[in-house]
Amino acid sequence: MNKDHKICILGLGYVGLPLAVEFSKKFDVVGYDNNHSRVDELKSGHDRTEEISDNDLHCFSGLFTADIGVIAKCNVFIVTVPTPIDQNKCPELSALKEVSSSIGKFLKTEDIVIYESTVFPGVTEDICVPILEASSGLTYLQDFNVGYSPERINPGDKVNTVKNITKLVSASSGEALKTVEYLYSEIIEAGIYSCESIKVAECCKCFENTQRDMNIALMNTLAGLCEKIGIETNDVINAGITKWNFLDFRPGLVGGHCISVDPYYMVHLGRSLGVDVSLIESSRNINEKIVSKIYEKSTGVLGDEKFNVLICGYTFKEDCPDTRNTKVEDLANMYLQGGHSVTIYDPIADCDFVEHNVTDLGSAFDLIIFAVKHARFIDERDLILKLKKDDALVFDLKSQFAQEYSDWRL
Repeated sequence: MNKDHKICILGLGYVGLPLAVEFSKKFDVVGYDNNHSRVDELKSGHDRTEEISDNDLHCFSGLFTADIGVIAKCNVFIVTVPTPIDQNKCPELSALKEVSSSIGKFLKTEDIVIYESTVFPGVTEDICVPILEASSGLTYLQDFNVGYSPERINPGDKVNTVKNITKLVSASSGEALKTVEYLYSEIIEAGIYSCESIKVAECCKCFENTQRDMNIALMNTLAGLCEKIGIETNDVINAGITKWNFLDFRPGLVGGHCISVDPYYMVHLGRSLGVDVSLIESSRNINEKIVSKIYEKSTGVLGDEKFNVLICGYTFKEDCPDTRNTKVEDLANMYLQGGHSVTIYDPIADCDFVEHNVTDLGSAFDLIIFAVKHARFIDERDLILKLKKDDALVFDLKSQFAQEYSDWRL
């Protein structure tokens, strides 16, 4: 084990925990999180996010802690705290600023701070660095350096894990870049790509998710056209992917901590610089309106009477317990605000207000919506469909089943 670098991972969620586990195989590692219950859970040997198996967690050779003072022993700090948006769709950087201030109190000469949290270009050097300097009393570049390596984790994906995804790296100096390259190359099997600057690395992460958001918005728009002319959108897409350069994006709800958030970071930056980002804004608006489209479609058929709704799937993506920024929440609230009764069933969602067992679904439903494409729903389809009334509607938003089982899909 390399004793020259003692690494502290700050933030033990979907991004930080896998990093901590991998780095602990090669280096001395401290995993810090200010959530005491999260730390206690990890110490007990279980990860509720299911990113790390109990067996792998038991093999973790580092230290999990909620004591910020412990990080004083470290000389490499990797920041993986959340960077969401606020109610006005603007970047919410309070956690990033707070953790930077905390690191600064323990920062020493020749230490390096590497940020993985998603930000718009300029945040690392223009916002985080001044906080590190003010809190530490040290001088940037002279006493310490920073790096930026955007997280590319895909929650719930057991194939494209952290070590199997090409790692983008960048740093504030040539020597610091060598250190960052070395550290990540020790755990990343897919390879390292060194960016020309920190801003390039910051921008790339936002580019990736903005591009995905815009492509899904295009598919959501084209799905509306297909509906009008009476053909299945997925039939067209399946035909299209026979051509090598056709992109296989599907219509649907767009939630989560990346695709539905990062484009707003680019919008914020564009507005501040006077750049026309209306195309990005338009795509975001299209995807945000899908919830209303689903609601209006159902009420248009079922009428003004109050009805019982069963929504199958609450997480923001399939086969993953992550519920952050799920659009199913917005959909459920829309029905509730309309005076309808709503039951949510999700066998794997990491929350306690949804039903986790299909046998607990006792009502007869006027509308059943398969909102998330959990593989488990394939096996449970017949059990779920037995709960619908004779004249009930079934919305299969992700085209999980044959059309004969569905009255409408995106």
